[in-house]
Amino acid sequence: MDEQTHPAHANPNHEGKDPDVSPDILVWSQRQARKQRAAPFHRKHQAMLFFPLLTLEGLNLSFASFKALGNAS
Repeated sequence: MDEQTHPAHANPNHEGKDPDVSPDILVWSQRQARKQRAAPFHRKHQAMLFFPLLTLEGLNLSFASFKALGNAS
């Protein structure tokens, strides 16, 4: 599937059509928040947790990159 036919590009930010806005650690709408029963503290304070989570994801990507470079040889 090339970049132009990927579902996320055909329907950007549409719930149920764009896999990038599916609920995971962050929920993107009130409907998703109602469906997700786990971690009510996290749901209520996700705006405050966004930047710490973003920092952790950046560290995770850096670690995965170094790990992939180490396995390439």
